[in-house]
Amino acid sequence: WMGVPVVTLAGETLIARQGASLLRAAGLGQCVASDADGYVAAAVALAQNLPALAALLADMRARLTASPLCDAPAFATARRLRPCPSR
Repeated sequence: WMGVPVVTLAGETLIARQGASLLRAAGLGQCVASDADGYVAAAVALAQNLPALAALLADMRARLTASPLCDAPAFATARRLRPCPSR
């Protein structure tokens, strides 16, 4: 999805919420809907505001790169990654 905004509908299952989590971490919470009407509204809002959409498209890679999603040192520190225990 790099370079193209997506809209997601947050659901009840882990996989249904993963897209919402990724979009919010990338600073794109406006692309997360909690119901079908919100999903349509978010997509229409993106499509109807072409200057804002163009700015979003131009900024997408930098936005993602600067987000917590791409901050591996902070991720590792926050999780205090340890080796898996021996079996």
